[in-house]
Amino acid sequence: MRKRTLEQLYGRLKPGERIPLLLAAEQRQDQTEYQQLFDASPIQNWYLPEHLMAELSLHVLTLTYVTQQLEAAGIVFFALFQMNQQPSSDLDRMGEAAAYFFTINAQGWKGFCNQLGISSGVLVQGNYDGWLLSLCEQHMPNLAPTEAELRETFGDKQFVQSDDVRKRWAQLFKQMTLRTPLELQEDHP
Repeated sequence: MRKRTLEQLYGRLKPGERIPLLLAAEQRQDQTEYQQLFDASPIQNWYLPEHLMAELSLHVLTLTYVTQQLEAAGIVFFALFQMNQQPSSDLDRMGEAAAYFFTINAQGWKGFCNQLGISSGVLVQGNYDGWLLSLCEQHMPNLAPTEAELRETFGDKQFVQSDDVRKRWAQLFKQMTLRTPLELQEDHP
């Protein structure tokens, strides 16, 4: 089928047909086809409770946070295991950097949730029913180097701080909801 004819059918696609094509175009970095598929999608009006998009966005961000934390923990565990088998300064540095990220990310996430007046623990428990994350939250700060120790290892570089991470979570939230965490707490029409 010719491409032009196929493009004329884009408006008839059902969501289950459109989404795989959108993802395939995105993977190929074919912005033109992605945009054509996106623009041809019929518009629907949805009537939702005012809070729902913000709540759903918080759950998506929580899942992102949990994934980042479990990945960082996995890197630390991998480095510790490999160091036990065959010591290496590269593995040691990799584990230290991941432990630092885990700790700073946890502090930033808690700061973001506090800014919203929401318990970070409640959000995490509502989206993750495992035990590894809470175990790591208890013990990872003891493994994480301080910023001064990182400077000794990596040189005089700029290291991310927990407030930088908090701001990044707030920015992602704003991109998803078009509201800052503070705007979410204000009255609006």
